Amino acid sequence: MTEIHAFDPDGTPSPGAQTALDSAVAAIPESVLDPKVASYIGASTATTAALDSRFQRGYTPGAFGVSGDGTTDDTAAWNSFLAAVPAGAIIVSEPGARYKLTGPVTVPKSVTLDGGTWLPHETGPCLRITGDDVTLTKMRFEAPSTSAVNSTQRIIHVQGTQASPVKGLRIRDLTMRGGYYVSIWTDWAQDFHITDCDIQDQQYAGMMIMSSSAGVIRGNTVRNVKMGGTFTNAYGIALSDNTNDYAGACDGIVVDSNIVSDVPGWEGIDTHSGRNLRITNNVVSGCRTGIAVLAGNSARLIAPTQNVITGNQVIRGSAPDDKAGIQILGTSGGQLTTGIATGNAIYGYTRDYLVQTHDRQRLMMDSASTDAADKLSPTPPPFREYNILTAITTSGTSGTVNRSLPAGWFTVPPLVQVTKMSANGARFIPYVGTVTTESVQIGLFDPTEQATGSTTVEIAMRAFQASSANAGGTPGT
Repeated sequence: MTEIHAFDPDGTPSPGAQTALDSAVAAIPESVLDPKVASYIGASTATTAALDSRFQRGYTPGAFGVSGDGTTDDTAAWNSFLAAVPAGAIIVSEPGARYKLTGPVTVPKSVTLDGGTWLPHETGPCLRITGDDVTLTKMRFEAPSTSAVNSTQRIIHVQGTQASPVKGLRIRDLTMRGGYYVSIWTDWAQDFHITDCDIQDQQYAGMMIMSSSAGVIRGNTVRNVKMGGTFTNAYGIALSDNTNDYAGACDGIVVDSNIVSDVPGWEGIDTHSGRNLRITNNVVSGCRTGIAVLAGNSARLIAPTQNVITGNQVIRGSAPDDKAGIQILGTSGGQLTTGIATGNAIYGYTRDYLVQTHDRQRLMMDSASTDAADKLSPTPPPFREYNILTAITTSGTSGTVNRSLPAGWFTVPPLVQVTKMSANGARFIPYVGTVTTESVQIGLFDPTEQATGSTTVEIAMRAFQASSANAGGTPGT
């Protein structure tokens, strides 16, 4: 028999070894094969799964009866195939394979799906993930790109539960076109990564991450979410919850370096009630609101807390109207939102930030504006300044004078500085008394309590409103 050197000294397969082994085994007459050995090799065991993983021995769908011709319904064949392969299997689609689906294909165990073009059906989940440690890579999904809407459709639906979340999911380098509702939807996922995916032309959301935690959403592109049918909102990437309580809120997720564009009807990146989120270094353009960190409508109970929003570029683009570049809202019932929102570049919006129902001590921001009715973070007043020289005549150890300010000049009581301008009255110290938007009381007192008689002291007074990013007006005289 010909000697075959199947492995290099380091234990890895040598070039051509697999082909040579396959040919050699095929040449052995069945009569000399031990049936027990043959049965063991063909069985789905922990050993065969480990060999598959170690030597990247892939499974091909065509070998298990999956057509891949784009017209045959492959739903049942895929479900049988996925039920038969061992956990840890690597499934590599044949080049050019197209899989027509008419119902859900369920992935119940740890496998890798690599490649293939998938043609989703309109109703319900298309690829349903229920097992841990599933990897989806280099797959293409093509759904009709029309105004049709079906709110049950999820092209990829990760279906965990609160008691048993789906863990270890890896979705990377997918291309997703069209759809009737949502491209990637997760319910109760934990330790998940969604990276380098290209999603376009969806009807409601590119990604809807529900009640999930400890995840990374990085380097994805989501474009042209249409808000089809009767929908009143739409999202590029949204992180929400299933239960409207603290336990169900998304927690500890990084949303970094994504491109989200053209969601003109609603929000580019959104969270309802998320906490410990890191929304960083994203480029968001052409959205009614670029980034929304909020509780949601009046029925929502949990405010978003401890979130960091920094390094993002938010550009209004051609959105027909705008809410704000970045919106940060607590609950209508008064639960306050907290976090950090600094270092973001915002262009073209009427408001850079819209902030309401927040903890002023625990929300750090560059600047803020809000609806006039809210009054929790009013628009900073424009810069104003008023300077005069005046005189105070003392009687004994003290003296005061009231000076009017220009009518309507100050919108809030100004800051006031006073300085003595003459050498007489050396014992006296100037001070500021009552300040309103219309008048200032200033005075002199003698801390040694030794002054007598009457003394006139010249005083310089400066009154001003603090400056802001929205400064306007001309300094007073």
